[in-house]
Amino acid sequence: MLEDIDIHVKDNLLTISGERSSDKEIKDDQRHIVERSYGKFSRSLRLPNDADADKVTASMENGVLELLFEKKPSGAVVKKISLK
Repeated sequence: MLEDIDIHVKDNLLTISGERSSDKEIKDDQRHIVERSYGKFSRSLRLPNDADADKVTASMENGVLELLFEKKPSGAVVKKISLK
């Protein structure tokens, strides 16, 4: 399952894509049903400006994907502007 998922960041845009498939089989005395579904998916979302794409960790547990981004250090410089 992990090899079917691609995660990448470009220009502060996080994209998660992959392929999913499932097989479902129902078998009883009167019938035998087999259902198969498959397909590709892709989701993209914009990251906050303070998310550091170079410092990210990803994990998957019980089918839940978790991505943790560190914040960029806030080096915001406040500049005083005087009126003339």
